[in-house]
Amino acid sequence: MSYFKKKLERRERKFKKKNNRNKSMKKRSKINVKISKNKRKERLTTRRKIKDTFKNNSFPNLVEDIPTIDDLPKLSKLLFSENIDDIKYSTQAIRKMISEDDDPPIDELFQAKVVNIFVNIIRQSEDQFLQTIWTLANIAGDNMEFRDTVLEDEGIIKRIIKLMQEKEDINIIEYSIWFLTSLCKDSPHPPFELISECIPIFGKYLNSNDQDVVQLCCLGLNETSDGDDKNVNAVLELNCIPRLIEILKDTSDYNTQLYIVKLFGNLTSGSDYKQTQSVLAHSEVLILLQKLLKKSKRTLKKEICFTISNITAGTQPQISQVIETGLIEDILEVMQNSNHSIRQECCWILSNAINGGDDEQVLNMINESLVEAFADFLEDTDSKIIRICLESFEKILQLGDHISEIQGSDENKVLTLIEENEVITKIEKLHQYKKKSIQNLSKKISNNFFNKN
Repeated sequence: MSYFKKKLERRERKFKKKNNRNKSMKKRSKINVKISKNKRKERLTTRRKIKDTFKNNSFPNLVEDIPTIDDLPKLSKLLFSENIDDIKYSTQAIRKMISEDDDPPIDELFQAKVVNIFVNIIRQSEDQFLQTIWTLANIAGDNMEFRDTVLEDEGIIKRIIKLMQEKEDINIIEYSIWFLTSLCKDSPHPPFELISECIPIFGKYLNSNDQDVVQLCCLGLNETSDGDDKNVNAVLELNCIPRLIEILKDTSDYNTQLYIVKLFGNLTSGSDYKQTQSVLAHSEVLILLQKLLKKSKRTLKKEICFTISNITAGTQPQISQVIETGLIEDILEVMQNSNHSIRQECCWILSNAINGGDDEQVLNMINESLVEAFADFLEDTDSKIIRICLESFEKILQLGDHISEIQGSDENKVLTLIEENEVITKIEKLHQYKKKSIQNLSKKISNNFFNKN
């Protein structure tokens, strides 16, 4: 299973469960998001090749020809040499091999115990720091096993942070932060205690004038916030939301936008609604999400919907903020023009708002577009989506009954709207659904609202 798919599944399990506020996370089914291994390799290769030059640096070129895997035994042997020139040559050669090869021999490097040697070089030699940190970042970022091998050296993060603070060199800063983000990635994430020192560094250099550094810090904060409440709180304690808003307003870089939106999604997925409020205390967050929602690409749009769903799984005042921003209307529009996975995310947004909102909030949401949206998903293949749609229909039908009683009317206007959109037939079909819980809920709705006479 790919790193990205594991991460998506883990994030899906983090959703707050709206119908039981004593449980902090909403458990959701797997979303069929397939990111191929080739795409992952393409992204890693792009990163390796982009970083084939140092900024404002005249590092001597010791290796003219790009080495191949056949050269690895010789290069590994040179790393053990007592001759500093041999170590310099081998370090640069291995770094270039990783940077230039579309399918670099990471496994072979790992088996040759090159990782341990490079970790030792970082601890002992400032002269080889940039070449070594570059290589280790690529190796650690390749998979969890390699990452954990690097983290076995408990002092490596302290060493890197110390050097960053002493030198304040743009190359050391950028490559160190790139390396630190590599240590924080993959699923499951490393124990919080191992990477907690990285968080203040990401927060500090989020204010850098270098856009590459800023992007990496956004990535690092996204990765380190993707955990339990202590991860979320550690990032919130940086008070970095205003800076993230500023970056999001000014940048047109897609990856930076994506990292920040995913970070907001993590910060609003904790078990404490105060965490969500720490984000919503900055009203521009919802406005920026709204603007991005209207013009973003599919992946970013999905992440925006994920974040908004976390917010509508919150308190009624938090739901009000979403409604007052006009996001419910935007979500209904997105549902008409998006693929299935994004429409599912939208369905969670609406269901959370309906099942957690007060009567006035829900009444303001009920219209033909909402009914049509839920009706479409009654025929979905995901039983959890079907269930939340049924729960939403039950909630708005109950509200319709309540209003008709207050008004002294025999007509449930919500029921009339549902009848006009042929929802009753779809709900009745679910009486024969394969899962008993869906059968029972659909029958309950039919008996309580459709078969009164």
